[in-house]
Amino acid sequence: MLNNAFLIEISETGNIRKSFTTELFSTIFLMNENIFSFIADDFHETFSNHLKHVKNGFSSTIDSITYKILNKSYSFKTTLFYTNNVFYVLGLNPDNEHYDLIHEFLSINTDLANKINALSSNTSLQPYLEELSALNSELINTQRHLAQKNSELERINSTLKNLSYKDYLTKIPNRRSFFTDVYAYVKTESYWLIMIDFNNFKTVNDVLGHDYGDQVLIAFAKNIHDLALQYNGNAYRLGGDEFAMLIPQSVKFNFNDHIEFLNKSLEKFHPDTSIAYGIEAIDHTTVNESKKAEETMSKADHQMYEYKYTMKNKNKN
Repeated sequence: MLNNAFLIEISETGNIRKSFTTELFSTIFLMNENIFSFIADDFHETFSNHLKHVKNGFSSTIDSITYKILNKSYSFKTTLFYTNNVFYVLGLNPDNEHYDLIHEFLSINTDLANKINALSSNTSLQPYLEELSALNSELINTQRHLAQKNSELERINSTLKNLSYKDYLTKIPNRRSFFTDVYAYVKTESYWLIMIDFNNFKTVNDVLGHDYGDQVLIAFAKNIHDLALQYNGNAYRLGGDEFAMLIPQSVKFNFNDHIEFLNKSLEKFHPDTSIAYGIEAIDHTTVNESKKAEETMSKADHQMYEYKYTMKNKNKN
């Protein structure tokens, strides 16, 4: 925010080249082209003198300068500094929490610059100073290169982490993601755990091929993923044709209301396919450090296999 700080790059005559403050004030600074158009008339001479002086050292600080921006007056402790043939103007509100730290940094570098300027008058030291300057430039470039590589490495690691929590085929969260989430979720809220797999999916693979079966899995995964999101939950592929859903009990949700839709979505691929499912309530008392999620999953699985057995008998009759 402008009432805390601003940083702009200027030419030796005060022309504004870049602004590093908020987008709004950057536009205002750049539109007016010259820093003197913002400085109150009483401070023009002071600013000019410091601008001339700063080229001989690293920085120069003016205790207070009044700037007029959008018909308002702002008072800033202003530091001008010169580095790599570029002038910068840093305006800081003395109440800014970072002011003391920045001011100390600038003071230290000013002292170093002054010492180097003093040594540079000694011609016998000139080769050493030039070598030191070259080494310093090389160090800065190396630091920039390392920072860039570190940023790239962090991006790659983030991508790999995301991939490790996502099912390669269906692109929804995978088994690893499920176990990470379930232990985290139940610490603060109760959930419905819904275990799902397919009836007669082997027939689909055997008759129509595994590529076709993969398309069934992808389509079904999207359906339950979209369904879970409607109720602030999540869906997971645990492996094969085994899926799970976690839905907060705080939302109004009845899985039975969606069975027909899910079955019809499978019947489009093969008339004999349908879902089998089991539902269990979970919270921090049923899933925690001493009670593993697999125990509750086993109960839901038992319900699912009973449902599967019932459906098979029903189809026989």
